Amino acid sequence: RVQLDSPVKVSDLTLYYMEDDGGFPLISPVHPELKTAMKNFLDGFKREYKLKVEKVNIPELYDSLNIWMNGMASETSAKPFCQELAGDTGRSVNPWLELVKWAVNGSRHTLPALGLALLEKGV
Repeated sequence: RVQLDSPVKVSDLTLYYMEDDGGFPLISPVHPELKTAMKNFLDGFKREYKLKVEKVNIPELYDSLNIWMNGMASETSAKPFCQELAGDTGRSVNPWLELVKWAVNGSRHTLPALGLALLEKGV
C-alpha cells in the first residue's frame, strides 16, 4: 500500500530509465546529444541525492508505435488528429504536404504522426 502522507527519503529511491524503445525501424533513433544530456542529468541526480539509477530494458516498448497509434485511434472524444497536429490554430494539417516536407527535413511532425494522420484520412 502506498503511503502518500509519509515522508520520502530520496536516497532510498531507485530511478529507472531507458535510452530508447529498443530500435523499432520506423521510429527515429534518440539523438546522441539527448542520450548525453540524460546521462549528465542522471549522474547529477545520483551524486546530489544519493539515489540509485538503473538502466532497464522493457522489450514491449519495441512496439511503442503500435501502442501509441492504437491509443490515438481509439480515442473517440478527441478532435481529428490532423487538427491535433495543427495545434491551437483551429485548422487542420494536410498530411500529404507534411509528408513531402518531412522527406526534406521540413516538417515539425514525426513520421509515425503523419502515418496516423494519413490513416485517419482513409489512405
